[in-house]
Amino acid sequence: MAAGGASVSISHTKGYLAAARSEGAKIGIDLSGPEDLPHLTAAAPAFLSPQEAKVAEHMTGPALLAHLQHLWVLKEALLKGIGIGLGLDPAMLAFGYGPEGWTCPKARRWRFETRQIAPNFVCAVAIKAEQPQINWGTEVAVRDWNYEI
Repeated sequence: MAAGGASVSISHTKGYLAAARSEGAKIGIDLSGPEDLPHLTAAAPAFLSPQEAKVAEHMTGPALLAHLQHLWVLKEALLKGIGIGLGLDPAMLAFGYGPEGWTCPKARRWRFETRQIAPNFVCAVAIKAEQPQINWGTEVAVRDWNYEI
């Protein structure tokens, strides 16, 4: 957390940039786009917990890919919020979805939300707060970047 209690997290993927800011609470954000989808099934054994793997083994096709994509961004957002990135094996974190949304038993004081921001683009926010209020917003900026080296 930066001086003054503000926490900022940034993520990007092809065509999108996401930023999250919090006053007084740790926060992490992650994005995943369609370019990640072909790799998720092959990478799943490295990042799924045993519980998540059991749920995933009953899924196929687009449902499986969407589920894996949500789990990946949730884990990345949490690890960014903690401040360790991939310094912890993501398979040690088991996420589940229930009436209260996404939860992770090893991160009980954290709250999680995911959003599909465009077809095959998923964003997750993780915030360590008792009563978080996550305000999702969209700002579109088109820039023509011309660089000369």
